[in-house]
Order: sequence, then C-alpha cells, then structure tokens
Amino acid sequence: MFKKIHLLASLMALSALLISALAAVWMPTAVYAKADPEGVTYIAKDYSYTGPDTLAAGWQKITLNNQGTELHEAQFIRLEDGKTAADLVKAIQASEDLPAWAKFYGGPNASLPGQSSTAITYLDPGNYAIICL
Repeated sequence: MFKKIHLLASLMALSALLISALAAVWMPTAVYAKADPEGVTYIAKDYSYTGPDTLAAGWQKITLNNQGTELHEAQFIRLEDGKTAADLVKAIQASEDLPAWAKFYGGPNASLPGQSSTAITYLDPGNYAIICL
C-alpha cells in the first residue's frame, strides 16, 4: 500500500513540476560568502517570488511566506554548466524529469495561502532557480 501511495505521489509531483515550473521560476544570481543566522525570507504570490537575489553558501534558514491565493513552495535547483532558469523551463517542457545539470537542493515545503513554511538547507556556491513543484 505504501509503495502505491508513494508512486502516486511521485507521479503527481512530476506532473505538478511541469505546470508549476513554467509558471514560477525565479533565479537568485549567486550563492556565496557566509550564511545569515537569522535566515532569509521569500514571498510567494501566485506565479512569482520576491526575495534576496544573493544568498550565502552553506546552511541557510529559508522561510517562504505565501501571500498568494494558492498553495506554494520554494524548491532550490542548482543549475550547473552555465545553465539558466530559461534553460530549466525548456528542459522541463521537453521532459518531466530534471536534467542532469539541474540538482535538487530542497527548500520550504508547501504553504497554504497566508501561511509560512521554513526549511534549513545546505547550499553550495553556484546559480540556482527556485521553483514551485
């Protein structure tokens, strides 16, 4: 029973990834320096994020404040090989799987409208896209 539920959840997540990634992809410019112990906050509205463009490498406390009317989350995807958020959108349109050059790093899970969620995530230096799965 657990395997069936897990498989169903995985398939639903992949389907949602394609739809949501096209609607809400945001890319901080870089991750470097030293983590802020107070953490950072991103604001999610329907199909957009606002927040810092640059974060420190290392452990980060990341909060997502959902100011939209739908469920939102903020998952960090590290883009390698000079790829951009636009490259990620094109790759997801072609296949529901993340390409090999896109590494999932996690982030705050889903928040209901008007709610917040927080995650502590380790970010390596590099360029990231933030997507709503």
